Amino acid sequence: MNSSEVRQAVTDYVKTNDLVSKTNRSIVVLDPVLCHMLSSKGAPPLTQLKWDELMKKFFEKMLPCHRVKIPGRGAHLRKGVVKHVVVSTAMRTGNKKVTLIQGLETFGVSPDEVAHEMQRKAAASTSVGDLPARKGQLPGKEVLIQGDAVRLVSSLLLDQYKIPAKYIDGLDQKVRSNKRT
Repeated sequence: MNSSEVRQAVTDYVKTNDLVSKTNRSIVVLDPVLCHMLSSKGAPPLTQLKWDELMKKFFEKMLPCHRVKIPGRGAHLRKGVVKHVVVSTAMRTGNKKVTLIQGLETFGVSPDEVAHEMQRKAAASTSVGDLPARKGQLPGKEVLIQGDAVRLVSSLLLDQYKIPAKYIDGLDQKVRSNKRT
């Protein structure tokens, strides 16, 4: 639910249960359900709130979540904010560049499948390795592609896998030439 849907649901609940104060229309008299939801532990129970205070407290109690729609598998609701796909380049021994991709699992994309596809498109060596698990997060996988393949990766993720560009970090990296001017 987005914020306008939540606001509408709370408004409908208040009006259905006739919780608007008879003397002052800008005040909502809290029933036991709303009182339990909005009261803090150790604080005296709330009996009434203004509309803007009610909405503010309601949104403060909510936790962020996101829904990822994966073609062929439906939608998955997950807690927290959306983890972005990260595309980066790094230098290895000598003057060797590699392209790294992390976070594909968030969008239901198999890292092994991306590695195989990039191996075909870039005619380069690829590998898939495990990322170290961080506290509170599931371990993920990282795709390593030999060479600077940011443009190919961006076209693959945007066109074939339909991942929105706003959820991909690192697509704006410029390809640097070896020419000095």
